[in-house]
Order: sequence, then structure tokens, then C-alpha cells
Amino acid sequence: MSVYLTGHEGIISTYSSFLESSDHYMFSQELAPAGSLLSIMQPGEGLPEELVKRCALQITQALEYMHSKKLVHMDLKPDNILLMDKRGHRIKLCDFGITLFTGTVIKSILLINACMPPELCALKYKSIVVDPSIDIWALGVVLYATLTGNYPWKRAVVEDSLFQEFVYWQNNMDHVPPPKGWKNISRRAQDLFGILLSQEPSCRNQVGLVLNSVHFPWNFEDATQ
Repeated sequence: MSVYLTGHEGIISTYSSFLESSDHYMFSQELAPAGSLLSIMQPGEGLPEELVKRCALQITQALEYMHSKKLVHMDLKPDNILLMDKRGHRIKLCDFGITLFTGTVIKSILLINACMPPELCALKYKSIVVDPSIDIWALGVVLYATLTGNYPWKRAVVEDSLFQEFVYWQNNMDHVPPPKGWKNISRRAQDLFGILLSQEPSCRNQVGLVLNSVHFPWNFEDATQ
């Protein structure tokens, strides 16, 4: 899959040379000298908004390219976003080990992480059809985590109290103040996240929505106004 996607500036390049043994298959990829997005995140300390937006634009463009190829990354998270420099001027998506074609029906997934949407977290109850909304949800979580320095929840399941608070707020925004972790995010950015993190997959707009949102502040506004 990596070889298939090589060529886009936002996708890590995979070289044609490889080694194979009876037990292992080894291939070489482009070096990302500045590590991953996760490596520059400090718990509880958000990255500069300018850096987050710079990364957001590049991640969005890379996902749009993948989606145009009818592919869904399925495991977008800070660990899988590589930095060519510490300021995020050039970043690349990597790790396409569980990438699937749009329309694939899946009934299980090995590991659940904080960036996966509710429908993936609930796979033990029913199967789902893969579509780009899975990546769009993950993008929303990644942007929140880089902006605040914290993940919004451990898992998008009803047993997670932080996720429960978020869902309740989203369903009652006109009457309920934002949960603690969302109060320092601007109201317009809250609206953006509300779309990216919609409980209904079909309501998650195209990933390009982010491109139209970088001109207004995501932080440092009174989010209650």
C-alpha cells in the first residue's frame, strides 16, 4: 500500500528495494529526521496554533489524496504523522498497515485507540462499511490533541466519562456549557470540531472543511460567546 501511495508530497516515500527472508520482509522508506507529531507533543501543553494549522493543512491534503484513490487510512494518529522538520513545515503520513479500500466490510479490529471513531470502537457489536468519515473523525481528534496537549477521551465509547460529556454537550449545545477540556477553544473552532467529530458518520463533511477554517482563531477566544 505504501508503494501505491508513494509520489504525493504528504505521503512517506517507500523505495523499490527490499529484502526478504523466510521469516521477514524488509523495505526502506524516506527518512523523517524530526520524528513524529507525537514526539513534539507535551502532555497538557498544546502546540502553537500556527504549527497546528500548518500541520492540519498538510494532513488534510494527504487524506484528500488517499480518499481520491478510494483508500481510508484507518489508523490516523500523531504517531503516524512524521515530521521532516520540528516546525511542521513538511509532514508526511505513514503506516498504512491497516489501510482499506472504501466499501470494505469489516467485523473486527485488533487495537482501539483514542483517535478511532465510535463505529470502530463498537465493532464487537456489529460490522461496518469502511468510508472516509473514519479518517475525518481521527483528524478531529488529532487536531484537538495537538491544540490542547491532551486527548479528548481514552476511547469513544459510552463507558468513557469524557466521551459521554462531549456527546451530551454536542446534543445540547444551546443549553449546556462546553466540558472543561473544550472551554479554551474558540466557538468557531468548536463548531468545526462538532462537524469533524459528529456521532453520525454521514454528517462528517468532506475533509476539505479544514482548509476553510484556518483563517479564524482556534484558541484564545472566549469560547462561550
